[in-house]
Amino acid sequence: MHVLLFLMTFLNPMAPMNGIFEIDFGKGKGGTTWRITNDGVMGGLSKGYIEFTENSLLFSGTVSLENNGGFTSFRSPYDNFDLSNYEEVEVRIKGKGQQLALNLYINEVWYQPYFKKELTVEGEEWQVLRIPLADFQAYQVGRPMGTYLGAKYKGKILGMGLITNAKKSGPFSFEVDYIRFQ
Repeated sequence: MHVLLFLMTFLNPMAPMNGIFEIDFGKGKGGTTWRITNDGVMGGLSKGYIEFTENSLLFSGTVSLENNGGFTSFRSPYDNFDLSNYEEVEVRIKGKGQQLALNLYINEVWYQPYFKKELTVEGEEWQVLRIPLADFQAYQVGRPMGTYLGAKYKGKILGMGLITNAKKSGPFSFEVDYIRFQ
């Protein structure tokens, strides 16, 4: 059984372990299939980049408000992320320059509802943010819908990602160690 768990974890760095589901970023770790999505998909000029360090992921770039722009993000591929057994998410992060949010997607189509929670990241020292999943609010095309993530949707998460969230122009740089659901 221990060999099977080891193989599952080695082959899938995002596999649940000991009641925890974790994306541990870094070279040879999780998150290597995540991708950048800039506002260029809608005509904007923002630029975001990712780089893997030994133990983290560096997400940096510049947000531009030109051509109706205003965001850049990095996102997991679509998959089935059943969060039914989890109550909170923990993010170890540091950085500066922009407001970030953590999104949980329940649809592959951009204009359909998704769940979002703004993150308060202050400075260049590591912070561990703990957020109850019940605090994630539903949004559709950037507008709050007034509902929150509940049991009905926790088992239907198809993807997740971090996004610059303030619609403010300027540079940013964030380093993410892990995203952990517990």
